[in-house]
Amino acid sequence: MDSGSCLFEGGWDCYRSFAKANLMRMSIALFAPGWISEKFPAADPIEYGLRFWKKLALYTPARPILQLPVSTDFCAGFTRDAEGYVQST
Repeated sequence: MDSGSCLFEGGWDCYRSFAKANLMRMSIALFAPGWISEKFPAADPIEYGLRFWKKLALYTPARPILQLPVSTDFCAGFTRDAEGYVQST
């Protein structure tokens, strides 16, 4: 493996990197979370997003809300263009 290579390919299989890091008790960062919108612009981003994150759920435990009130704009991180294709926001 050269210095520019990753252990696994990423995409739908990035959970493998999470599993390996977890096994080795290492921390991990996820880059390009907009990959789904960029790779599959005509797909349902919610459906594909749930499919993607479901594989990572074991390695990304939920954390409790420690302070109220919580403020959010509920932005899903995408919008659709005039042709109906998904674009990252």
